[in-house]
Order: sequence, then structure tokens, then C-alpha cells
Amino acid sequence: MMDEAMRPLTLMALSSNHWSMQRLRRNWKRLHRLVYLILMLVLVHVAWQLRVDSGVWCGYALAATLLLLERIATIARWWVALKGLAQSPQSQVWSTVFSTLLKLI
Repeated sequence: MMDEAMRPLTLMALSSNHWSMQRLRRNWKRLHRLVYLILMLVLVHVAWQLRVDSGVWCGYALAATLLLLERIATIARWWVALKGLAQSPQSQVWSTVFSTLLKLI
């Protein structure tokens, strides 16, 4: 059941190494941005497969949501550090929001 749904993610995991990054160059980033679309398609696939047992699907959806929230928080921290926004009052509010999200995760 999960084999078909996990195949694209497995291919992405196999290309998540230094050799693949060098070989694919800019296309590596494009390829790995597809993970968000693939994750949503996997959830739809699992929902179709488990029509009756919504508890299992909710578990998968919760895990996917937590992983995406963690990724969003990581990108936000990187952006704040890159732009040097840590001194502005608005960025202090956002860093508080993101640190609270991280504590929840």
C-alpha cells in the first residue's frame, strides 16, 4: 500500500547526498522543492487507501504537518539571520512566534 506512495520520496532521499548535489547543480534544488507537492500527494494517496481508518491517516497528516512546520521555522530563522533583522521590533515579535512554535514541536 505505502510502496507506491513512498517511491517518489525514496528517490528524493537517494539524491540527498553531496555527489548528487554536485552532479545536478541547480536542478537539485528544483528537484527537492517537489517534496512539498509529493508530501501532499502521498497524504491524498493514503487517504484513498485507508478510506475507513481515518485515525491512521490523521497520524500521517500530523507527522507531515509537524515536519513542514519545523521546515518553515528553520527557513524563518535563516532569513532573520541573513537579513540581520534581529534588532528590529517586528523581527523580535516574529522570533518570539517562531520560538514558541519550536517549543510546541
